[in-house]
Amino acid sequence: MHIEQQIATRKSLRQSLAPIAAELGLYISGIAFVLTPKGLTVQLYLDGPQGVGIADCATFSREASPILDAEDLISSSYTLEVSSPGFDRLIECQQDFQRFQGFHIRVKIFNRKNKLDGVLLSSNDDGFVIQTSHNDRSLSFEEVYSVRLAPTSEEIQKLAQITPQGEKKA
Repeated sequence: MHIEQQIATRKSLRQSLAPIAAELGLYISGIAFVLTPKGLTVQLYLDGPQGVGIADCATFSREASPILDAEDLISSSYTLEVSSPGFDRLIECQQDFQRFQGFHIRVKIFNRKNKLDGVLLSSNDDGFVIQTSHNDRSLSFEEVYSVRLAPTSEEIQKLAQITPQGEKKA
């Protein structure tokens, strides 16, 4: 699947499936497309105020499948995987860009083979600022292929203590 097609498909999936996630008190935090020897795998990551459990993923998958079949958003055959995002999660939503300010991230930029590693400083509707080892760089979302959390061991401990809204757990 070409990059332009991935962007369009990601947008369509988010629009069609976000209401199901919202009904469950969740949101779609990331969507990835992986080509495996068995074909295309669509990885859909959910998050919510109390995190996400296996039952949440199963319920979402059951409710999303008829919509995916009816709307035919993905033209080829595929396998759908629904899970929680994990510590090395994709960062795609504005709420996650806000939530993970101050954390280490890894950025893949369109048309470049190298990646940028640094600390997420800020974000707005158009892009974000990353502090690299050399300087601060402003990037627009249009020039970025993907952003992943790349937490240090200290940041992983911090992540284990906060909820998706950024509040400390009791």
